[in-house]
Parts: sequence; structure tokens; C-alpha cells
Amino acid sequence: MSTTTVLISQADIQQRIKSLAAEIEKDYPATEEIHLVAVLKGSVSKLMDSMGASLQNIRVRAFWSQMNSLHRRAEADERARKSNDPDDPPLPEEVAGLLYDLRDTLNIFAAYEPKLVALVA
Repeated sequence: MSTTTVLISQADIQQRIKSLAAEIEKDYPATEEIHLVAVLKGSVSKLMDSMGASLQNIRVRAFWSQMNSLHRRAEADERARKSNDPDDPPLPEEVAGLLYDLRDTLNIFAAYEPKLVALVA
């Protein structure tokens, strides 16, 4: 029995991050949670600015900071989903799913990007 290993490059993961970010930044129907989406879009926009056009252009500390901000937003959304507090609604399902995918993809990217690994060493 043969096992095939598929290697995904950092450039491929960077493209996936950009694709997820573009989905989050699109327009969504107005809902009571629209302000949460607007805040999330701002964080995603800052992440993309810090990422640069290529891996060589990443602004490491700014990227790390925005990545952590998105992690906290995902955690806050998970808490809001559990609490059912009408004063603290969660993100719309579609947006939350994209945010969680982005968070997971960022984790993979950060684990294999030497400039980011150096920050935690």
C-alpha cells in the first residue's frame, strides 16, 4: 500500500488566506450583527495590508498582531454562541465559518513561516 504526501507551499497557503479574507470583506445583508461584521472586516483589511503582495513583503510584527486579533474575535464569537445573550450576538453563521477557516489557515501559515516562528522562539 502506497501513501502519497501532498505538500502545500507557503505561497499556496498565503493565497488561501487572501481568498478567505476576500470572502469576509464582501458585502453582507444588513442584520443586527452588521456592526460585528464591520469590525471584523477592519481587522481582516489590516491583516492583508501587513501581509504584503508576497511572502518577502510580510510586515511580521503587524501581521502577528492582526493574526492574534482575529484569534480573539473568533474566541469571542464562540463565547457569544454559547451564551445566547441578546446583548452580545454572535457573527452571522457564514461569516463565523469564514473567520474560523481563516484562523485555522493562519495557524498553519504561522507554524511554517520562519519569520513568524522566530517571534515565538
